[in-house]
Amino acid sequence: MSAPESISLVVKKARKAKKQQRAIVVAAPKRRTRRPRARSTITRQPSQIQAYVDTLNDPFDNGAVKLGWGTMATSGVATAYLRTTLATNADGSLGLALFPSLSNSLNALYYNNAGAGVATWNSAAWTNLSSLQAACNETRVVSIGLKALPNVAATAAPGYCYAGAFPSVSGSQVAAATINGLIASPLLKFGTGLVGAVACGRPQDPTSFEFFNTEGLGATTLLPTTVPIILFTGLPASSNVLIEAVMNLEFLPQFTDASLLLEETGEDNNGSEIVSNFTNIESMWNTIKSKLVPPALVDAVENLANRGMNAAIRGATMGAFSALRNKRSMREVASGAVGGAVEQMLRTNLFGSTDASNRVRNIVTR
Repeated sequence: MSAPESISLVVKKARKAKKQQRAIVVAAPKRRTRRPRARSTITRQPSQIQAYVDTLNDPFDNGAVKLGWGTMATSGVATAYLRTTLATNADGSLGLALFPSLSNSLNALYYNNAGAGVATWNSAAWTNLSSLQAACNETRVVSIGLKALPNVAATAAPGYCYAGAFPSVSGSQVAAATINGLIASPLLKFGTGLVGAVACGRPQDPTSFEFFNTEGLGATTLLPTTVPIILFTGLPASSNVLIEAVMNLEFLPQFTDASLLLEETGEDNNGSEIVSNFTNIESMWNTIKSKLVPPALVDAVENLANRGMNAAIRGATMGAFSALRNKRSMREVASGAVGGAVEQMLRTNLFGSTDASNRVRNIVTR
């Protein structure tokens, strides 16, 4: 074999070996470095905690949950309810107070339609009071709410509505008060009477989570939760006001009705109770209190400045600044201003702020 042929053969072998090496390199799987996932910092509340927040905010559409404190026995849940219609006095006034009671000596709903300056109160019991008394040995209030909606024409005299919740009050104290006297309390929000109001009770101290005997409350007893109160003045005379009241309870049964809880006998019930998530009541309350809406919802007059042209101006300003901040053209800035104004005028109704008015209407008209 001549020298050129030897060189050519060596070159061919080298090229072949290089191709084989390249094929091996291409066929080798690529190792990707997996970037570590960032751990989410969002903490999710257990469903039973959210359920408790929901029933405090809106006890009408959210029933009782088991709190778990203060009992080693299996508990149950129940709801006391009342729906009725009452007429205003000739002066257009009506006073309502809802007591967290299952006692025969303290009816749930106190009402005054004898006049704004008269301390004359009547009372009405829960519709299902006898059934609850037969079933419940001891109870505690989980949530309680009162709502009232005047059934009057939109063109009628609007009058005024006041709503709130009073702590550390007894039935006898309310019974001795007049509507005019209660109106003076700074605990009450106020607004137009046509829209109505919603008022919800709240726990006021650790004793609010204790069980009490169904017949343990009397007219002079300081009650374990705040008392929802709604007052009207200046409505048309003898106007009908639709009223709904609920009280969601956790209870320990009478021994004759222990079969109510038979399906849970022998089972670990802690998984469905709030107590399993917190060491004490105070830590629980500190966790959920920021999620609670105000206990009373009315069309407060301090929100009236948000309506009409003020709403349009505010919306236009917000829309224009948003477009400028995003470096849009002047045409888009103008479009943003118009769009913001229209949106705010649509979102803000005649009576006040969007948030307060819509929440009142959504809850009162359910």
